[in-house]
Amino acid sequence: MGKHDDRSAGRKGGERARGGDDGATSGPGAGARAPVRGRDVERGEKRRRKEAEHAEKASRKQAEREEKRRRKEAARAAREAEREEKRRRKEAARAAKEAAHAEKASRKQAAREEKKRRKEAKRRAEAVGEGAIGLPREAVVAEEMAEATAAVEQSLGASPEGAAEAAPAPGRKRGIPASAHARRHSSAGAHGSSEVEVRGRRGRHAHVDLFDAFESIHWREFKILLKAEDFSDDMAGDVSDYWRLARRVAGQLELSIRRNREETKPRLREIIFLDTPGFDFYRNSFMLRVRRDILPDGPAKEYELTLKFRDPDVGRALGVDPKPAPGVSGVMKFKEEILLVSSALGGMRSIFSHTCQLKAHREPLPKTFAECLAIFPMLSCLEIAPETPIAPAIDTRVEEVLYDLGEIGFRGSKTAKVDMAVWRNAETRKILIGEFAYETHFRHYGRLNPVPKLRSERLYRLLQRETGAWVELGNTKTWLYYGLSGRKVHDE
Repeated sequence: MGKHDDRSAGRKGGERARGGDDGATSGPGAGARAPVRGRDVERGEKRRRKEAEHAEKASRKQAEREEKRRRKEAARAAREAEREEKRRRKEAARAAKEAAHAEKASRKQAAREEKKRRKEAKRRAEAVGEGAIGLPREAVVAEEMAEATAAVEQSLGASPEGAAEAAPAPGRKRGIPASAHARRHSSAGAHGSSEVEVRGRRGRHAHVDLFDAFESIHWREFKILLKAEDFSDDMAGDVSDYWRLARRVAGQLELSIRRNREETKPRLREIIFLDTPGFDFYRNSFMLRVRRDILPDGPAKEYELTLKFRDPDVGRALGVDPKPAPGVSGVMKFKEEILLVSSALGGMRSIFSHTCQLKAHREPLPKTFAECLAIFPMLSCLEIAPETPIAPAIDTRVEEVLYDLGEIGFRGSKTAKVDMAVWRNAETRKILIGEFAYETHFRHYGRLNPVPKLRSERLYRLLQRETGAWVELGNTKTWLYYGLSGRKVHDE
């Protein structure tokens, strides 16, 4: 007890000594209350800090729990969205698969219907084209091939009966008439048409191999003359009307059509046929033609000069070689032209033309026969005096309005270029004649596929019947041109 009392007294003495100044300023008893108040403040501050720490800790825990709950909700929503997207994709895939199956079934059904429709249309077209409904296709093709063979045999000078009796020679190529193959292995004097003779020339040309003659044909052009009275002042509209009819007929035969975007924009050309005063060129089946483009500012300086020999005998046509003189550039063409017959609609006949074209020619037009010989030496076979004048065959200026209409496809790779030419008087604008034509090109006549060949011929026959009100059963445009002179000329 004594020691404890001494220590307490000592502490109190020290506190009094330290607080002497405060006591002196605060008054009596202030030094004894200061330590108690300091401890209360310190405990209150400590308690407030602890409460603040507890509150902050509780707040952090609450925030963590909220964040954790939010993340769980977001993860749950993401899983739901993923399951929904997966379900949607499955539904879309199932719907697409069902649509594909339905489309495939629809295409198959449409293909079957289209095939059935084509068969029916083909049957009707064949029946209309041959004039006998219900006739088997084999019989139609056989009949048409027989007619074509007979026509070629007749043009060669041999009778169809004799060709039918002759057995087909072994090794004969497809598309060449049997008589042509037989004549290839016969002697030069076996038939009269095996040798070529040009009227007006003394002597004969060398023997012409008819097989080689047909193999030299690389073009077949089908021509239909149209009446002048069927054309009005609206020429473009008339051309469009006939082209629409032609496309409709081609559609009956299941042929493809490719129209030209500029089919209504014509090309204007001046047409002139040069000849002697006695028409010696045309009377001997020669035609010397000039075609010159008519530009907005007048006729062009360059022109196309063409020498053509045309004859129904393929051997005679090939035997006449219209090549130009050395140093003169020309394009050679040997072509079969399919023309109308004068007796009835639906017929066809062949005439063969051997042609040389001098394109972009700038030299003055020949005025004498000697000048013609300088360009085409083979004209010497006509035995015309060199000083004979050469001039346009008629005084009328003829203008050609040419429409490039497009192409017709005969299946496979064979297509034909289609155009329509309308000839009119350049001064009075009176229509003289119209011509609808389509031309096929090939390399080998003997290897010509019979299917496109028969289809092109069937179109020619059927088009005449379906557009008979338009068709002019005449000869050729050239024959009409010379007829404007009022003089008698030979028929082609």
